[in-house]
Amino acid sequence: LWWYIPQKREVYQYPSLELGKELRLLTEVFHGLKSVGENFDVTVTGYSDKGEHWLKLIPNPPWPEFQHINLSVAQEDYTIKVVEIYHYIGGITRFTLGDINVQKKFEKGFFRFRTPKGVKVIKGGG
Repeated sequence: LWWYIPQKREVYQYPSLELGKELRLLTEVFHGLKSVGENFDVTVTGYSDKGEHWLKLIPNPPWPEFQHINLSVAQEDYTIKVVEIYHYIGGITRFTLGDINVQKKFEKGFFRFRTPKGVKVIKGGG
């Protein structure tokens, strides 16, 4: 997994096995949380200024790495806008999602990452 932070001019390269649980979680989120009730206790915790629902998902059974997940969900079509993953050690991994753009076909090499010029590569997260 490549994690590019343009503001810092850094890219982190992680082995996918190191992020297995987070990747599975994101896969479930991007598939619409079909079985969310089977894997999480879900509560509505509030609403944003834009009328988005804030949901708190607590893994059930508990996960050793993550305490809970917060999601911001659009009221009109339930698209996910923000994913926040809260770690027990106090860290937060936040994904802010833009507009959905369905792509039916990808050009060869679409998913190939090329490190931009002048960007520092950090292996294994640091």
